[in-house]
Amino acid sequence: MCILDTLVLNIGIETGEIMTKVDLVATDLDGTFLSDTKRINEDFFDQILKRLEATNGHFVIASGRDEEQIHKQFKPFVGRYDVVADNGAVVRTAKGELLNVSGLSVCLLYTSDAADEEDSVDLCGRRIINKKT
Repeated sequence: MCILDTLVLNIGIETGEIMTKVDLVATDLDGTFLSDTKRINEDFFDQILKRLEATNGHFVIASGRDEEQIHKQFKPFVGRYDVVADNGAVVRTAKGELLNVSGLSVCLLYTSDAADEEDSVDLCGRRIINKKT
């Protein structure tokens, strides 16, 4: 049973009745919520969001994608779903409140070939001087 079938059964999209109060629906995108052509049925998704909003429920899009890609895919619905993006590194509410950001520090690292052409290499803020012989 796919996620959309489960939502139809639990929140009564087809009948218009809320059969069970659903507080939160969280889903991945590819292979789970999106069709094989990477699209959504916008009318159906709007109905899902309306049912959740009527009971103060939340729809969470959880993906390895970054926020920009997610918002581009769901452009008509931005502000109506929460996001867990970048494999959990960014967590943001539908209202835009940033709940969590985590990541790795980034530093510049030259390959040995590039370092041979320079007189020093920057390793995360530490200068390593090449001794030329």
